[in-house]
Amino acid sequence: MSICEMPEADSRQIQFISASSTVKVLADQDKLKQVLINIVRNAFEAVTPESEIKLEVNNSCESQVDIHVWNGGEAIPPDVLPKLTKPFFSTKPQGTGLGLAITKRIINAHSGELFIQSDQTTGTRVTIKLPVVCFEKC
Repeated sequence: MSICEMPEADSRQIQFISASSTVKVLADQDKLKQVLINIVRNAFEAVTPESEIKLEVNNSCESQVDIHVWNGGEAIPPDVLPKLTKPFFSTKPQGTGLGLAITKRIINAHSGELFIQSDQTTGTRVTIKLPVVCFEKC
């Protein structure tokens, strides 16, 4: 399923900024897809329909690829940020608190890292850092 076909994407815009060259990440394709769906879904849910989210794949570092997803939504309070990836913590009334917890476990299992930053000026930015197997003609 394309990101644009997700129900949360209805009436919302996404800007995709691709990597400057081909990179190959050693990861389970289905699990990595689930990570991206989870993070993009959260970004869409946090903004109004006329807002845009951005997804950027950055491979400016030879040893890793950075995937950034950010929106201009309301800032997440600093005391809440570290709790977002804890199991069973949710800011949503009907949330299970498992989405970002599972996402973080998947990323960690692939020797990666997950970072969440949020402030009033830039909104919320989720960064996934994954090790790269090779660049270009892999």
